[in-house]
Amino acid sequence: MISTPRGVGWEVQSRVVSTETKAADGGIERETIKYEQPGYAAGGTSKIKPRLKIVEKYVVGDGGRASMDRRVYVRDVNNRWVPQTFSSKIPGRGAYERRE
Repeated sequence: MISTPRGVGWEVQSRVVSTETKAADGGIERETIKYEQPGYAAGGTSKIKPRLKIVEKYVVGDGGRASMDRRVYVRDVNNRWVPQTFSSKIPGRGAYERRE
């Protein structure tokens, strides 16, 4: 939890909550949610709200080899979790094509 001094007390700025579960096959799933104040204060409220969610799945395969799947979500204006995608590609071109 991150707090800052405010008036005669402290105000919570953000908080991170992690939940970890272990599957029967030895895999682990960790869900981390970051709560923050919105960029605007609607009606003068400054309550922290969930803004970012990271879901990581560790899977142990045959031979003891492990792999990880990581997905990142943010809240949209309708309060739904929307997956974020990351790419180095420019639309309409390959990742490493040079433009002459």
